[in-house]
Amino acid sequence: MKSVRMTKAELEIHDNLVIARFDDGIDLIPEDYVEIKEMIVDNFSGKFAWISDRINSYSIDPTFLSAIVEDLYNLVCVAQVNYGKKLRDSTEIAKDFFPGNVPFRSFVTLDDALNWVKKMLRDVGA
Repeated sequence: MKSVRMTKAELEIHDNLVIARFDDGIDLIPEDYVEIKEMIVDNFSGKFAWISDRINSYSIDPTFLSAIVEDLYNLVCVAQVNYGKKLRDSTEIAKDFFPGNVPFRSFVTLDDALNWVKKMLRDVGA
């Protein structure tokens, strides 16, 4: 595992998954995707999973989610860890903007999210 600091986030890079912890109070916009995509291309040549560990409060432009899924052929699944009802409710809204070809689930613990993404990665042979 290695840690990568980006403009708006700290990322944990594992063999076939990334855990993103975005900074408190930031707004993620489509332009931020460029930096994230460079990190993904540099670190993942094969299939991988994404976990957003929402320990901080931040906002996401819904088109940001679509850009990630539509552009990354090797993205297997996305998990989001939410630490409160308000964030869980926002996940339900985000699902409406998320393309259906990549599974997206919300969890209340990081361990549950890790277990799910590892199973999804095993299921596709990653």
